[in-house]
Amino acid sequence: MNEILIFGGIGSVIYIFVKNKFTKYKDEIIELRKKLPQEFTAEQKLNMKKAGDDFEKYVGKYFEDDGYEVEYRGINLGFLDGGIDLIAKKNNKIFLIQCKYWKKKDSITHNMVKEFYGNCNFYIDNNKLNRENITCIYAVAKRDAISFQAYDIFKLNYINCRYQLFEC
Repeated sequence: MNEILIFGGIGSVIYIFVKNKFTKYKDEIIELRKKLPQEFTAEQKLNMKKAGDDFEKYVGKYFEDDGYEVEYRGINLGFLDGGIDLIAKKNNKIFLIQCKYWKKKDSITHNMVKEFYGNCNFYIDNNKLNRENITCIYAVAKRDAISFQAYDIFKLNYINCRYQLFEC
């Protein structure tokens, strides 16, 4: 009889221990899943693409209204745009523009800015353009979408590469 009580007690302790461990791990798994990149539905992806295209048009119109001739590479070429969404030209002045309609805080990283700057330099070299006439612009919809490190890249390192806020 005592053995039954002892085994029953030990079994209960083991059950409670295992249950608590699994509950702890389950909660940790739920928290980790929240940190994973969100998977978007086809409709959400389409809406995000449309919002990005609309933002490119908005930025392009801004330059057109200022007398620039604008080439809409992002909309017309898609992923083949070479990392430059718009090219705005007036007289000898050229703006190479990357548009980001991202509103999530710190979503634009310093590596993205460096990549854009590299894309601009590649475009300049391949087209044998005069660097003195060219400014690279990272067009953003929300200031705090730019991470602190990315902001420092603009502020400290790149004279002819800057960000510009386009609130729409």
